Amino acid sequence: MPESRDPSRPRSVDLAGTVLIAAVLVPFVFAVTEGAEWGRLSAPTLVCFVVSAASLAGFVLVEKRVHTPLIDLALLRNKILVGSSVAILVVAGCINAILYICSLYFQNPTVWA
Repeated sequence: MPESRDPSRPRSVDLAGTVLIAAVLVPFVFAVTEGAEWGRLSAPTLVCFVVSAASLAGFVLVEKRVHTPLIDLALLRNKILVGSSVAILVVAGCINAILYICSLYFQNPTVWA
């Protein structure tokens, strides 16, 4: 199979995009995992969500202006790509939920009877 690289594309790394996507995901995951203990509408949880949303807005602004973006935002205009990605996300989430429930069932089937 021949190599599929684009020789005209610069080999630089989008450091700003990398830092901003981390700033989106880290507070979001932290708020989701710790939110039950802190309270879903507590100040730390809401601050994490606000930081995540602000970082997402910054990420979109940076990716529109950088020469070699981490994610080409023009791909989001393709309805088939976006629809299939959402469908894959939903199906994968359902499969993971079923696997989780099945593992709980096989640990103690008498509870479910």
